[in-house]
Amino acid sequence: MNIENIRFNDTINFKINCAENVNIASTKLPGLILQPFIENALWHGLMQKEGEKNITIEVTAIDHAITLSITDNGIGRKKAQEKSEKKSFKKDSLGIQFAQERLNYFNKKYSTNYTFTISDVHDENNEAAGTRVVFDFSKN
Repeated sequence: MNIENIRFNDTINFKINCAENVNIASTKLPGLILQPFIENALWHGLMQKEGEKNITIEVTAIDHAITLSITDNGIGRKKAQEKSEKKSFKKDSLGIQFAQERLNYFNKKYSTNYTFTISDVHDENNEAAGTRVVFDFSKN
């Protein structure tokens, strides 16, 4: 995140909030599983946004299930898709697909049931106000 923020002239407000009851050291995750989601937040959501740019990672635990969310206040998935369709050079984005495949492999190997969901964030006027990715790191 620090390296990417250099490209943005340190205009990204990045926060990590971790609940006290979460033992991060004891949680096994596939390597670099968060990277494509943070890159998407930066390049599709925040790069094209005017004004304040935020990415927040929240880590919480209920019982033994850890939840991690990545929330940005970017332009939202619909506007990002519209802008992408207007580009003359199009490329397939495979980062999320590869992340899902790695998560599936990890789940089989370690008998976990890790999942993620992607949703839109809306403001009080129901306008697009960013994107949220929520990981559920639960064991079977």
